[in-house]
Amino acid sequence: MLRLLLLTAALLSFTSSYALARDAWWHKCALKYGSDHSGTGYCLSSYVNILKSRQSKIIKEIQNSLNASDRDGTNYALAKIKLKKSQKNWLAFVDDECGSVYELMGQSANGAAFEEMECVIERYETRNTQLLMFQNRLLSGLTHHSSGTPNGAP
Repeated sequence: MLRLLLLTAALLSFTSSYALARDAWWHKCALKYGSDHSGTGYCLSSYVNILKSRQSKIIKEIQNSLNASDRDGTNYALAKIKLKKSQKNWLAFVDDECGSVYELMGQSANGAAFEEMECVIERYETRNTQLLMFQNRLLSGLTHHSSGTPNGAP
């Protein structure tokens, strides 16, 4: 129970510090491209791409770490296969879940698209944080790994 509380506290602390970086990035983007529909759409789309790129980088770093030789009782090759499978399932989950948001909004032009992108952003921010914590907690000592923001906000 204590371990769960500590992990929850670490996750909340980790994500809140990056939320500040995201908010600063968002403000800068809105100033540059405007807060009308086209500016908001551009900023949302750009941020989704940043999150996807960051996630790809974290996944590659984890997979590269799993190229190391097994230690007592470990099976890095199997862990790598399971990570790949879980990531594929996660991507399908996000696609379906956030796609359902679009459908529930009645496919109304901007509203549905913006809500769907917000859903994608929330899921990617959470997953990136989880992957970075996985990398830092379970793979420390295998290879050098990233220590930046999980979501890549400048």
